[in-house]
Amino acid sequence: MKNERETLRRWERIKKEREFDEVFKTGKFYSGSLVSLVYRTHSGRRVGFAVGKGIKGAVIRNRLKRLLREIYRKKKEELKMDVEIILIARESAVGKGYQELKKDLEALFLRAGILK
Repeated sequence: MKNERETLRRWERIKKEREFDEVFKTGKFYSGSLVSLVYRTHSGRRVGFAVGKGIKGAVIRNRLKRLLREIYRKKKEELKMDVEIILIARESAVGKGYQELKKDLEALFLRAGILK
């Protein structure tokens, strides 16, 4: 059984287009080789995941989102509580594995200064 803190709760997710737009408009942008990150300070920690239609094939896009969700889920306790984050998979992420995405994402979290 999963530890309650490890699950990604519904209220922790950014789902609506309006919420994505607000983060993109007011947030800071960081780009890695496989993943881009946009964040802003906000009350409570929330996250959204995006993969552009430029990456062909729904199966591939969904796999990238699943990988990003899993990496975030395992790292979220190490992140500051007052941030809204959007993780965007880049085309270069296609075909990459969990460890490569995790390494790129950890470097972005460090560069953005959102680790505790």
